[in-house]
Amino acid sequence: MPFEARLNPHLDQARTHTAQWARRMGMFDDEYVQWPQRWSEEKFAGADYPLFIALTHPDADARELESVTDWHVALWFVDDLFLPLYRRDHDQESASAQVERLMRFLPLDALPRPLQPRKTYEEYAAWVDADKFDNVCR
Repeated sequence: MPFEARLNPHLDQARTHTAQWARRMGMFDDEYVQWPQRWSEEKFAGADYPLFIALTHPDADARELESVTDWHVALWFVDDLFLPLYRRDHDQESASAQVERLMRFLPLDALPRPLQPRKTYEEYAAWVDADKFDNVCR
């Protein structure tokens, strides 16, 4: 490689924080037992998402690293659970409608979000409010 990979020194703190956050957000709940890509605490730990973020953000402070890691974990969770739901039934119309609705929760501007989340993956998009988004994008 033309450069040496650097690791964020706050990796262990991010691992602890993100596992606790994912548990609080319900990502390991039994309701996902039927999903093809069901998350469990063991799979979550084995995937080591915080390591990826610590390598891609070696200079972030501890709080920023936690925030960026939570953001990525929320998106990976949606990807693993949302896509199989619509892929299984080849329901492109419903999938497109859900993506359009999901986009209403994402903070691409400073406007208020009047919708209430109906599904778990909408809760993760709603969790990412404008302040969190601004912090991640700095």
